[in-house]
Amino acid sequence: MFTRVIFTDRRMGKPIGKMYTYRTPDFKIKTGDLVVVQSGDGYSIGQVVGKTDTIDFPKELLKDIVVVIPNV
Repeated sequence: MFTRVIFTDRRMGKPIGKMYTYRTPDFKIKTGDLVVVQSGDGYSIGQVVGKTDTIDFPKELLKDIVVVIPNV
């Protein structure tokens, strides 16, 4: 199982850009959660938009979801 994430504008809290697929973590995660993900040379904030069983690229290229940002 893999997790689909879309990057968000932290100031506006709105999704921007396209969806990316990440390795599903061992910790609990659900649609709508804000997460910190590995991206490029650093980290970005994204929103979980769903899960999928298939990907169209090698698993070795998947990056990790680092942490779920708690709702405050």
